[in-house]
Amino acid sequence: MITINRPSSTDRSPLYHKYPQQTNPQGAYIEIDCENESVRAYWNGEIGNAIPFSVYHGHDRRYGVPGTLHGMAITRLFEDPEFVALCQRIVDGYESHWDGNNHVARLDDDAREAEQELESMLERYFDEEDNVQVWDVREYLYEERSREINAETSDDALAKWVADSENISDNDNAIIDGDVEDFANEHRYEKRTEKIEQRLDDDYEVLEYRNMSRENRNPVYEYERNGKKYNMQYDASGTIVETLVEAVAA
Repeated sequence: MITINRPSSTDRSPLYHKYPQQTNPQGAYIEIDCENESVRAYWNGEIGNAIPFSVYHGHDRRYGVPGTLHGMAITRLFEDPEFVALCQRIVDGYESHWDGNNHVARLDDDAREAEQELESMLERYFDEEDNVQVWDVREYLYEERSREINAETSDDALAKWVADSENISDNDNAIIDGDVEDFANEHRYEKRTEKIEQRLDDDYEVLEYRNMSRENRNPVYEYERNGKKYNMQYDASGTIVETLVEAVAA
């Protein structure tokens, strides 16, 4: 008996995934693992949507579906008796065959017919209401909510802002494409850079400027004043602090 691995029906986007720095999301699919007699829905983990040998040789059968499908829509499909029966027929008609170079999949006539019926079913099964909206993180947050972030925003206040921004109402039926925390840190970083540079006027000689990284999301300026070196940056509460580094040699 075939095993159906259902996603959570409350998961808005079990099939949506876009890697950082990539323009397009990964492809999504329904997959029948003929050797292990199981079915699942997933997204392609390979950049460029390459496929493993198990798919290339037909042991795992993949059928493309929209990556924006809500978990409830996939659950509905996986509980549909017609879908389960078609998957079972494909598995029942499968065998692994050595072709002289590789073990490749073979489907009997009934399994091939079931696969055609399954592809036809998937083409007509879902409608627009089964899909979630995808909101780009910058378009979603920049115009309105980003105004709530300034140079003095503390770490605790920023964390609350991130949590509130990620909490999309179920009525919106949407997901955010992008990392809200990264966006918030980058935006505050820009505000802090502007504020510090306003304070470091021509009377101070900036010696070093350290860029943001995941470990240090706070701009740090090293500068000289009255023969001494200082660091200027923000602390966790959102206050500018100046720290003496060393006296400059005469």
